[in-house]
Amino acid sequence: MLNRLTAIPKVAEGAAAVFGSFGSGTEAFLDVVFGIAAPEGKLPFDLPRSQKAVEKLMEDVPFDIKSPVFTFGHGLRYGRCVI
Repeated sequence: MLNRLTAIPKVAEGAAAVFGSFGSGTEAFLDVVFGIAAPEGKLPFDLPRSQKAVEKLMEDVPFDIKSPVFTFGHGLRYGRCVI
């Protein structure tokens, strides 16, 4: 579960999904995990490929990560299909 900016390239490459809570409560997060609520949302920032990239970030300068694993706005949600 992600709560802040971190480098996750190996995790992201080997995972079917990555959850980021980014300040939501534990109950809301678990509702998604157990299928009570549908996951949806977008990343509020780029996720870097390395800790070096995190260390080079300039404060309050958006989009200064070169080649992020996931970019600002990346995200998915489940859709509904009614037949």
